[in-house]
Amino acid sequence: MRIAYCQNCGKSTGHKRALGAGTIIGAVITGGASLLALPFYSKRCIACGLNAEEGAPQAKSARKQEGERQRDEATGWLVLLGFMLLLILTFRYC
Repeated sequence: MRIAYCQNCGKSTGHKRALGAGTIIGAVITGGASLLALPFYSKRCIACGLNAEEGAPQAKSARKQEGERQRDEATGWLVLLGFMLLLILTFRYC
């Protein structure tokens, strides 16, 4: 465990990887193979339980936020279009 300043709760606390019931169930189901992913788990604050990415959002420019929203919307439409095309092709050749 390392001690560092947490921007989410505003104090110096310990940070460690949170292992829970999901980790244990995954290890049982996969025969232990899922334990290879443990080093890639993010370290979480022991006080608030959040990692740096889950905390309070940093101030972004309005233009960057709008661009991200438009990109996410376009991605959603492309996924929907691809799914509809897959359905049409499936029913056409069945």
